[in-house]
Amino acid sequence: LYLKWQDCVEVSKRRDNELREVGELFAQSKVDLREKQNRLAERSRFLENEQGENKKLELEILTQERKLAETKAEHMKMHESLESFRHQVEIIKNQLSAFASELSLKRVLVAGLNNDLETKRHRLDQAQKKLQMTKSKLEGEFSNTDNLEKSAKQAEDFFKDMESRNINSD
Repeated sequence: LYLKWQDCVEVSKRRDNELREVGELFAQSKVDLREKQNRLAERSRFLENEQGENKKLELEILTQERKLAETKAEHMKMHESLESFRHQVEIIKNQLSAFASELSLKRVLVAGLNNDLETKRHRLDQAQKKLQMTKSKLEGEFSNTDNLEKSAKQAEDFFKDMESRNINSD
C-alpha cells in the first residue's frame, strides 16, 4: 500500500509538474497569443488605415482622371478651334490675295482710263480753243457781214435815191 501510495504521489508530482509545465506553457501561449493578437490588431488598424488611404487615393485618382479627361477634351476643342481658325485665315489670305490681284488689275485699268481721260481732256481743250477761235472768227465775219450789208444797203439806198433823182430829173 505504501508503494502504491508512493506511486500515486509520484504520479501526482509528475502530473503536478506536467500541469505546471502545461500551465506555464499555456500562460506562455496566452502571452504569445496576446502579442500576436496585438500585432494582428495593429496590422489590422494599419491595413484599415492603408485601405482608407487607398480609397482616398483612388478618389483623388478618379478626380484627377476626370480633370485630365476634361483638360484633354478642352485641349481637343481648342485644337479644333485653332485648326478651324487656321483654315479661316488661309481662306482670308487667299481672298485677300485675289482682291490684291484684282485691285492691281483695276489700278492698271484706272491708270489706262486716266491716260485716256487726260488725252480726251487735252483734245477737248484743243477743240474748245478751236471753237472759241471759230466763234471769234464767226463773230468777226458776222460783224463784217453786217457792215457789208449796211454798206450794200446804203449803196442800194444811194443807188435808188440816185435813180429816183435821175428819173425825176428826166
